[in-house]
This record gives sequence, structure tokens and C-alpha cells, in this order.
Amino acid sequence: MWKLPWHRGRVQFDCRYDTSTVRYKRYGMTTTSDWAPVDLELRDSGEPITALDGFPNLDAGLVALTHPLIGVFHRRDGKLGTYSIWNDKLSCTAGHVVKARIGLFDRLGIVPFALQSKPHSVLIQHRTEFTIFLPPKLFATENSIRKPWRG
Repeated sequence: MWKLPWHRGRVQFDCRYDTSTVRYKRYGMTTTSDWAPVDLELRDSGEPITALDGFPNLDAGLVALTHPLIGVFHRRDGKLGTYSIWNDKLSCTAGHVVKARIGLFDRLGIVPFALQSKPHSVLIQHRTEFTIFLPPKLFATENSIRKPWRG
């Protein structure tokens, strides 16, 4: 109905959260799918994030990496669609990649398998509520976007 580019996959989580240490003892996720297979295992330090490389300060990094977003996607009819997500400020802990194989990223040439175990950062959030605003909308063309007034 909304022409979203959904693809089937069987997703399985193997996660164990320890409330006494306030961290995941185990965090694993696999997706079985021809289109986008995933095999991921993370280690949670339980320590709060204190800095993020490449950002002037922690708040700027957290806004860039965890702030609610507006997404753009190619609809099944070939047009561009857009959606938005909102969540409260996150309180992430620092994590490390044990194993990461994300087939779609490798296939599209975004991040090859060899580099997937070395991400910029691993931010782990135990629990959060978020809102996805639906239905998605058609992405506005350049001519229909209202430009800010400049006096």
C-alpha cells in the first residue's frame, strides 16, 4: 500500500541483559535472508559514552548519531519516499564488535566485510521507545521545497 521496499528475513536475537551490572552479558542478532543477511555480536562495556571521534564534543556526536531522523528511500514504484522517526535522548553505553557480517552493506559496496568489524563507534541502548510517523510520504521535488526567506 505504501510501496515500502520490504524484504523478508528471519530475525533472531540472542540477548541477555544483567540488571545488576547494567549491561548486556550477551548481545547477538542474526538475520537469515537472501537480500540482507546479518550475523552480529557485540560486547557491552556497561560504561557510558564519554567521547566520539571526529566530533567537537560528546553532545554533537550523540545528536549526529542518535538524534531522530528523516529517512529517504526508493519506493517500489521507483519514486523517492520519506518517513520520520522520533525518540527521547538516549543514554548509550560503549560497545565493541565481536563479529559483524552485514551482507547488504558488502553487496552494495557501502562497507566491505573486511571493515565491518571496525566501525566508528558502537553505541548500545538497553531500551527506548520511539515513534515512526506513518504513512510515509512522497519526497518533495527541488521545485516544491519551500526555501527560507533571506532578507
